[in-house]
Parts: sequence; structure tokens; C-alpha cells
Amino acid sequence: MDMEHEEIRVRMFGQFAMSGRGAVLDEDRMRSGMLMKLMAYLLCHRAKEISTQELIEALWGDADSDNPAGALKNLVYRLRTMLKKTWADDEFIVTGRGTYRVNGAIPLVLDTEEFEKCCRAAERASEAEEKIRLYMEAAELYKGMFLPNAAGEYWAVSLATYFHSLYLTAAKELAHLLEGAGRYGEMGKVCSVALKMEPLEEDLYCLSIRALQKQNKLNLAKEQYQKAVATLYENLGISPSKNLRKAYEELLKQTHEEEMSLQTIKAAMDEEKVEGAFLCEYGVFRKLYQLEKRRAERLGLSEYLALVTVAPYHDLKPDSQAYLDVVTDAMRAMEKVLLGTLRAGDVITKYSGSQYMIL
Repeated sequence: MDMEHEEIRVRMFGQFAMSGRGAVLDEDRMRSGMLMKLMAYLLCHRAKEISTQELIEALWGDADSDNPAGALKNLVYRLRTMLKKTWADDEFIVTGRGTYRVNGAIPLVLDTEEFEKCCRAAERASEAEEKIRLYMEAAELYKGMFLPNAAGEYWAVSLATYFHSLYLTAAKELAHLLEGAGRYGEMGKVCSVALKMEPLEEDLYCLSIRALQKQNKLNLAKEQYQKAVATLYENLGISPSKNLRKAYEELLKQTHEEEMSLQTIKAAMDEEKVEGAFLCEYGVFRKLYQLEKRRAERLGLSEYLALVTVAPYHDLKPDSQAYLDVVTDAMRAMEKVLLGTLRAGDVITKYSGSQYMIL
């Protein structure tokens, strides 16, 4: 293929970059967020002619400007000049009557289009192996959020949300398919990468725990569960879902089945020396509560269940970042107080983002 007809690849996931024909144009070389946004917008809508007014609204929104049309004209000129310096033989931007568009004669390959194409093809595929291949291609293309340096623009936010949702669906479906094929190592890697992209997706934690469990990496699976519980509590203020608790119960079941020696079991249980109150996740707390309730009824003892709720002293909106920061700090302090002052026989659990339960 001669240089003139060689494809130019466009990356929009994780960062903006154009490469091909022996040259690269990325955000560092552009040194202008506005130039990047203009080029990205033209590329995202390359199937049509874009009016001057649409571009002005996309780039400047409601910002007041004495001469928005002139500002756009100047920005287009600067972008054309930069593109010419990079690819001297190509005319990327075509001007119409009050419109602009990307030159359709230039062979462009956008990672966003390739990603969406792979996802849709995987959905339509009938064979599991073909689905896996296509979803893996899609996952490889998704290098991060769509245009993170344009995250404040309404049009970029909309597309970023769409692509991120599509990626999470693809990652979870791929993990299920790999599990069905018995490819647990690959399943775990898919979950690990996806959790870096979206650390608050509970379904991915469930799949990750299962992948580790199927590889007999039981301690790592337990650590992943604890990480999931802590992350979801601190960021969303929620308790583990039924599915996450079920994954943990299955993990405990397998752990118990594999420890056949009583001495081995006792040694493992005695390994960790704990002083003061016992802190555990809600699923364990609930089991301990049921056990203690039975014991108390049998022996005629009294047991006490307490709920401690923290709230900001100042009047903050419950959905604000300031409210979440204050409550998170207060919960950390409260945990230290409870662990340091309660007795060894007392049990504590974090019930929500702002509450502890004590038995």
C-alpha cells in the first residue's frame, strides 16, 4: 500500500491521538485543548456536514463571545495549519457553505467505531468462541474513558457514558463466556482490567472472586471480597448485595471442603491474634447475630444490638462530595473508637456508609 492510501488511525479512548503515514499528532503536540476538541468533534460526526452554529455550541456552549464565528474560523485555520505540517499531502477539513466536515477521501480508522463494531458483532455471533474473540478485540480497543480531557463538554460526556456502559457490558459478558469455557485465568485478567476502569461495579467483583476461586486461589479470592466490601462502603455507602454475599459463601464452603485435617483448620483459625472487639462484614455479622440469639435464648442471657449513625455537624447536602468526605472521615474515626473501647466478645459491622452495628 502506498503512503497516500495508508490508513490513519484515530485513538479517542484514554487520550486523543492520530497516527499513520509515518507521523503522529496527539494532545501533547497540539498543545491546545480547543484544537483537540474541534478535531475530535469533526471526527465523531464525520458522516455529515456540521454547521458553524453547531460547532460554536459544541466548543463554547453558552459562553459569551463578541465574535464566535470569527473565533471558530481562526481555530479551524490553526487546526488546518497543524494538520498540514503533519500530513502535507492531505486536506483533512473540507469547507462548505457555512459548514465543515472531515474529508471522506482520507481513509480513517477510529477506535470508537471499531470498538462498537466488535461489540455489536459479538452480540450477533452464535458461536461462543467467535463471541469471545470479538469481545476480546473490543476490550483491547478500550484503553480508558472516551476523551478524558474533554470530560466537561456535554457532547463528550454523553459519548463517554455510552461507550463506558458498552464496555462494562462487554467485559461482563466476556467473563461469563470464559468461565463457561473453563478459561479461568483469562476470566480473572478480564475482570482485573475492567475493575481498574470501573472500581464500583459489583458484578465484576463477583466474577473476579469466582475466577480466583476456580483457580483455587482462595486467599486472593477472600482478599478481593474484602476489597469489594470496603470500596463499595466507602464510595457508595452500600452493603454487599445478595450476589456478592453468595459468592463469598461459596468461597467459604470451598475453603472448608478442602481443609480436611482438624489440626490444619485449627491452625488456620488461630493464626490471627485479635484483641478488642471483632470487626466483620455484614453477612458474617448476621450469622453471628443468629447464633448469639439462639445461645441467649437457650441460656436465658441478654444480648444487646446497637446502631451507631454518624452525621455532619454542619448543614451539608447529603449528595455532595463535602458530605461524603466528612462522613467517610468520621466513620474511620468511629471504627478506631469502637475497636479500641469495646470488649473482646463484642462484634462490629459497617452497615452502611454512615452506620455501624454492634452486638
